[in-house]
Amino acid sequence: MKKAALLTVVAFTFFCLYTGVACAGPTQLGLAWFGTSGMAKRVSAGFEKGMKEPAPDVAIEYKKELASEEEFARVVAAWEKEKNGMVLLRSNAATWVP
Repeated sequence: MKKAALLTVVAFTFFCLYTGVACAGPTQLGLAWFGTSGMAKRVSAGFEKGMKEPAPDVAIEYKKELASEEEFARVVAAWEKEKNGMVLLRSNAATWVP
């Protein structure tokens, strides 16, 4: 899991450099999914634990098991304006993203 967290941080850094997104200051990430899922709970717990060592200054906001796709869409829309990045879990999120 440490390798995955480190890869996430490295990928995010390259994204910032490539796109010109300002990465100065605290990095804000969001992690969300809608519906219930034991696997998503395990993945988010591992992500949280794995990010503490390589990226302790990254602030992660969690929105777990959102009740509906509409609520999920509202969270994603808000995070597009507020966060530096998002992690959207579950296959329903993958098919939802345009």
